Amino acid sequence: ASGNPIVVDSKSGDTIAFYDRDTGEWNLSDINIQSLDADSVSTRSLQSSEKPFITVTHPDYGAVGDGVTDNHQAFRDALDAVPADGGTVFVPAGEYYLSQSINVDINGQFKGVPRGQGGATILNFDDGTAGLIHSGACDITGFRLNGTGTDSTSHGYQLRNKNRTASHIQVNGFGGHGFLLDGGSFNVNEWNLTHCRAGSNGLDGFHAQGSDANAGTGYHLDSRLNGGWAIA
Repeated sequence: ASGNPIVVDSKSGDTIAFYDRDTGEWNLSDINIQSLDADSVSTRSLQSSEKPFITVTHPDYGAVGDGVTDNHQAFRDALDAVPADGGTVFVPAGEYYLSQSINVDINGQFKGVPRGQGGATILNFDDGTAGLIHSGACDITGFRLNGTGTDSTSHGYQLRNKNRTASHIQVNGFGGHGFLLDGGSFNVNEWNLTHCRAGSNGLDGFHAQGSDANAGTGYHLDSRLNGGWAIA
């Protein structure tokens, strides 16, 4: 309970983690630790090195994975809650409708649940809307992105930052490219795509373009029924 002392053996070397059930986050920054030994008692504040772990379905953000509720603002609020020094935004298994693209501009991780690992995190984007824009200094993993429409500028996943990893992502049904590594407008070198699949997109399943997209690694990539595959 808040205000009650927590007593630990200062010589044990153990690490203590506290979960706040009210916020759904791990946070040690406001916890006061008393250290006891045989000769003295001292009090100090424990500063946490842990980054915040934010779940989009927490009441503070309010995402609902029912396939109907528009979750764009809930996702945006969760991403905006990540501090500048980084953190993780987690999207539990479920089907989330999004009326607009999601710009993942955080420092840290944006994580869903990959297919086959206790459900799946599915993001359904509105007609003619692009999917995820990967612009932050973060890695993205564990999503199925579904698009609709024939707009050739609506890409499922678009990379806009260098030295970034996207893994276990499936992109289906967008009018543009499934995966666009946009080295014409941004430096996206040292990209890494792992266990990713593109299917039934209007243009290329995987498309790398520009001089700043020519250094990267693809591992276990699957492209089916798309307009093609290109490095331009």
